Amino acid sequence: LGRCATELPFYAYDPVFDSLEVAFLRTKGCEVLEENLEGRYVASANHGCTLFFMPHCGRELYSNLLQANWSTEGLSRLLVLGNSLHSYAGRPGTERAASWSALFRALPILLEIGVGAAAGVTCSKRHGLSSSACMKTGDAAELFANAFNNMSLHAIDLPAAQRRGEKWWSVPFEMPSLGDPLLSLDIIRAKDSCEANDQSAEDKVSVLELSLIHI
Repeated sequence: LGRCATELPFYAYDPVFDSLEVAFLRTKGCEVLEENLEGRYVASANHGCTLFFMPHCGRELYSNLLQANWSTEGLSRLLVLGNSLHSYAGRPGTERAASWSALFRALPILLEIGVGAAAGVTCSKRHGLSSSACMKTGDAAELFANAFNNMSLHAIDLPAAQRRGEKWWSVPFEMPSLGDPLLSLDIIRAKDSCEANDQSAEDKVSVLELSLIHI
């Protein structure tokens, strides 16, 4: 991290950032956002296009971002670097989920380019070792080499989006059924953000992260 006055603005948010992490980011020229919008960030037209860096986020976080920018013009200002969204296509219930999830509804108009390293053979598979044994043998880097194997860059397919009629864009999003298997609950709600700030460092490996860069 690092920037000078001529570089583009960079923002970061995580509901469990502690004071030390916030201070470090600010020393690197990063503006740390304070309000938990649950991913509902609107890309400003003043910045052309906004890159959202969202590795290993829950489906609902991706969906909230897309819904907050739900129009041809709005989605054309988004670039999303995160887990492969098209990997959700074809799952049972996808068509039903499109009634309440912008992620599933947007799949036909999203372009995706894989940028993650291909999954390979890990230390544990090659030597029959446990994860802890791999760490002890110095193969930790190899052990986690596949962590971002389906990382992808997403952008709107503008011609496909423009072919969608006004009726398609204006259909309201419904409330999901709490029992829907495609409903992702791995998100920290705004009302829970204060409690999340008190989590231990060990708990933070499972917390969603979101940062964004204007380009």
